[in-house]
Amino acid sequence: MLVLFLLPCGVLPTGAAPANLDDAADAVDQNIVLGDNSFSGRSRADISSRWFASKPTSDGSPYITQPSWQIPYAAGAITAQYQEDALNMVNYMRYLAGLPDDVVINDEWIELTQHGAVLLKAYGYLSHTPPKPADMPDDFYKFAYKACSSNNIAYGYSKVGSVIYPLSAADSVKMYMNDLDISEKVVGHRRWILNPAMKQTAFGWCESFSTMYAFDKSRNPQVGFDSIAWPPTGQFPLQLCPSKLPWSITLNSKLFTPTGQETVTMTRLGDNKTWEFSANAIPVDGMFTVDLKNYGVPYCIVFRPETSLQYASEDTFKITVSGLKKNGAAASISYTTTLFDLPEMQVALKK
Repeated sequence: MLVLFLLPCGVLPTGAAPANLDDAADAVDQNIVLGDNSFSGRSRADISSRWFASKPTSDGSPYITQPSWQIPYAAGAITAQYQEDALNMVNYMRYLAGLPDDVVINDEWIELTQHGAVLLKAYGYLSHTPPKPADMPDDFYKFAYKACSSNNIAYGYSKVGSVIYPLSAADSVKMYMNDLDISEKVVGHRRWILNPAMKQTAFGWCESFSTMYAFDKSRNPQVGFDSIAWPPTGQFPLQLCPSKLPWSITLNSKLFTPTGQETVTMTRLGDNKTWEFSANAIPVDGMFTVDLKNYGVPYCIVFRPETSLQYASEDTFKITVSGLKKNGAAASISYTTTLFDLPEMQVALKK
């Protein structure tokens, strides 16, 4: 049994410094550069091999020094391996999506994110704007608040039999990528992780409260792309495709212009079961939205079939997106995604 919580992720104003996750944005991001998306997917062998190289390996206590979420407050510190596990998960997700998978830890952000995790633990809830505990020193609170307002944040645990496993920082990356339920209409956590401009990040953790620095756009040179799909084209692990998963396609807003006429056709090729999504036609218990806010990259089409749909190994889906405008001309996108079972991933992620 998994108990997981996310908050809707925030957006970064165009051209703004990475200050606050609650700022709104609707304009095109100047960090986006032109380029064709030649990514055709990863092979099963490569996906499996990369997983074995990326899966979490830390064991025992995640702490170098124990944090304290009451007087005397202390941020503590998590181990380098715990940071590395979470970073490897970010790079694995980017690898699957065909993006540069060489994101690194920014050591200067480690203390920031750790303070944020302790503040969330002290508060006891997820919030990008947590109130100040009455007994928390002002300087500790201000630093921690900055982290909460500029981080992906998560909380959760899993229960296997009578054993409870706290959500790890690496587990939280999977949660961000799923972006289920309250976050599904914009998949903001996912879009920050799959932001082509990301080059650096850092993680904090305190008793199942997890933080990840989200606002980095320091990659140089920038990455040219056409579109970023999740699940991506080609092969994809079934373990990363839960029944309520929102599918998303982020479009380069310097190539594509929103039309208001975007339509998605999703066909399961095994039995030709088809779902049609548009602003005027959404399947029963399904979801469709076109989001233009700046979660790393603006212009993202998000869709989901009914929540009761159970994905199975060897399911192949053809996705066709029409009603697009690229460089001023009518355009469409089409690709297929095939799910396959990677049981080793389930074992690693259930703890």
